[in-house]
This record gives sequence, C-alpha cells and structure tokens, in this order.
Amino acid sequence: MPFWALMSFTVVLLLSPQTFLPELARLRIALLTGGLAVAAHCWTQVTHRRPLIRFTREVWIAVVLLGWAALSLPLSTAVGGDSQAQSPGAGSDAPLVLTELSSGPVPTPQALRSLFPRSMLVFWLLGSTITTLDRLRTAVWGLSLMATPLAATGVVNLILKRMIAGRIVGFCDPPALCAALTGDPGDLALMLNLILPLMAALLRVTRRPAARGLLIGLMVLNAAAIVATFSRTGFVTLLVSLALSLRALPRKRAWKWVAAALVLALVAVPLLPSGYVDRLATIAHVAGDPTGSSQERARDMQIAMEFALSHPLVGAGLGNNILVLNQLRGPMWQPVHNVYLEYAVDLGWPGLALFILLLGGCLRHAGRIARRSGGDPALHELSALAGGIWISLVAFTVSALAYPVAYHLYFYYFAGLAVAVGAVYEAGLPTPALTAAPR
Repeated sequence: MPFWALMSFTVVLLLSPQTFLPELARLRIALLTGGLAVAAHCWTQVTHRRPLIRFTREVWIAVVLLGWAALSLPLSTAVGGDSQAQSPGAGSDAPLVLTELSSGPVPTPQALRSLFPRSMLVFWLLGSTITTLDRLRTAVWGLSLMATPLAATGVVNLILKRMIAGRIVGFCDPPALCAALTGDPGDLALMLNLILPLMAALLRVTRRPAARGLLIGLMVLNAAAIVATFSRTGFVTLLVSLALSLRALPRKRAWKWVAAALVLALVAVPLLPSGYVDRLATIAHVAGDPTGSSQERARDMQIAMEFALSHPLVGAGLGNNILVLNQLRGPMWQPVHNVYLEYAVDLGWPGLALFILLLGGCLRHAGRIARRSGGDPALHELSALAGGIWISLVAFTVSALAYPVAYHLYFYYFAGLAVAVGAVYEAGLPTPALTAAPR
C-alpha cells in the first residue's frame, strides 16, 4: 500500500492530470495522493514496529540542510526591504498545493520556502518505502513509462509549431494549461535527461525482445524531445548521459552500441530543427545569443557570486536570491540560473557545503553499490539500476550549472532513489543483519 500510494503521487507530480482536468483540481488530487502516501507509510511502519525513517548519512545531511534553511530566515541578511514582497500576480495568501514543484515561470520566495520541505518529504518517502528490488524495478519502469507522454508532447509541439518566444511550449495543451514540473521547455528537457539513464539501465537487464524494443524506442523519443526543447543545457546533459551509459556497458558489446549511436547521430543531423545549431553555438559565444537570455543569466550569476563572496556565513535567506537580484540588477523576479549559487546566496557557504555533501554522498552511495553488486550475478540487476541512478545524479550535477531548481523535486527524487538502493542492497545480501550497505 505505501509503495503504490507513492507511485500514484509520482504520476500526479510528473503528469499533473489535475492541470488538464478541472474536476481533479477541485479534489486537490496532489495533496490527496501525497497525504495518502505519507499516512500509508506511517501506518505500516507503526503497526510493524519499525522506524518511520531509514536514517542514513545522506538522510542526516538532508535533515541538517533543512534545519539550516529554516534558520536562514531569521538570521538572513536583509535585502530589498520586506522579504515577504510579492512578485506580480502572486497573492500573499494564495494556497500552494503539492503540484507546484516547478522552476517557473515566475517563482517567489514564498513558493520556494514551501517547495523545499515538500521536496524533502518526497526524498524521505522514497528512501524509506522502496526497500526491495521488485519495488525499485517497478519505480524505474514507472518513471520510464511516465516520460513517454512528456516526450511525445514535446516532439508533437515542435512538429505543430506550438511556440512561445521561438521555443516549443512544454507539457502543455493548450499552452495556457501546463504541467507544473515540465510546463517549461527547459524543465521538460531536465526531467527527460534525468529519466533517460534509467531507461538505459533497464535495457541492460531486460531480455525480452519486445521490452527491449520498447525501451530503445522510448530512449530515441526522449532524445528527440530534448532536442526539440532547444535547451542548450539539455543538449550538453544529453551528451554526458549517453556517454556514461555507453561506458557502463560490458566491453564485449559496447562497440556495437557506440556504432549504433554514431550512425543514429549522423542520420539525425539533417533532421535537426532550423536554428538549432546556431542556438548551440551560443554556449561558447554568449554575446552572440540574439534572445539575450545567455547574457542575462551570465550577468545574474556574476551578481550572485559577488553577493555570496561578501556574505559567506549567513546568506539572504531561503528563496531570497530572487530579492537580491531584484535589488542589484532591477526587479525582474527571476532566480539565478545556477543551483550552486542559489544555495550560496540564500544559505551562505554552509548551506552550499551541506548541499554538495548531500549530492556527493548520494553519488558515492549509488556508485559504490553499483560496483559492489556488479560482481555478484544475483545482484546484477541492482548493479545496473544503481548505475543508472548514479548517471541520473551526474546529469543533474551538470544541469545544475544552468538551472534555478535548488529546492525543487528534480534532484530530491533521484537522491531518494539513491538512498533506496542501499536498502535494496542490504535486503539482497545473505546476511543483511551483519552487513551494511557499502559506504
């Protein structure tokens, strides 16, 4: 029951059916499924006299990070007047439901403060609920299948030229109704990039031809959708994910997949959307971006870095990097497009250090379990899935350099999966009571 409630909550978070079906919105289905997942987990753990939380090193770091974020508000440096100031169109008493876990389009400090503990809640649920290989496999398959309508919508939007400011709309139909996590094309590219390595991991351990064909088709669709978003960071992250996924293959058959990937890339070049190569060129030539977005983001990152260097211990407070930028470069109500600088500006260098410890700990945890279980045929599937989660976290590490998603679900969902593989590893050992997950 707790696991399936969690998966139902995941469906609501990724696909946002309540966005497109007003009847579901009136039911507050996100709050309902999220509350059910928490209640089911707590009831199961209490009735079986088990702890509510699996306290690992990563979980403790997350607890300290959340505590430091809470302390940052009363201790924070005053910026731009009242930290409760609203962005245009944001009501001070407007309710924020669990679906609002996206990076835009106009975030507010209040929204970020509400999102962060909810992202932590999902992180805790995943690490405590997914404790068997069957559940981990089901969760990975579920994410892979949930990505299908997201990717298909992105490709269809490009074909039908559903554009805003020269880029496709995200998971939207019509454009005024957009999913919270993937309504922006950049957010759509990020989510697909995080799920793609999980598909590659499933491909390594799936033997049925029909299932393998499905996974290959989904991977091609995901890659096409990432290109369709015109996201520069999305393209770079896609290359990193594909390279690491190919590197994870056994040497005997790696060359076949490398050759297939190269052939597919050559075939895809003539099919690239008009203007795509020119947009990618602005990665190296920031001044050449005709939209001005590269120049704006570079300026904002410089301002954020200067503020972080001048406020090393106590930052501006959780979510207040928006107000810092408003004060120093004018009221545009946009956060700095860099996760690491978001933490540095908001929570000071201690907050940034805690986040890096959490990110590094999850990477190390998933990577070690992938290596340790790789030599045991009985744990081969776990090794592949842990390796896929590790690549997803690397993909986030790269994307974080250009995304304003410090407090959002993107990282914390996959960090929760990284914690979960520890429980699965322990359950698969001959003597789980005597052997802990590798650290």
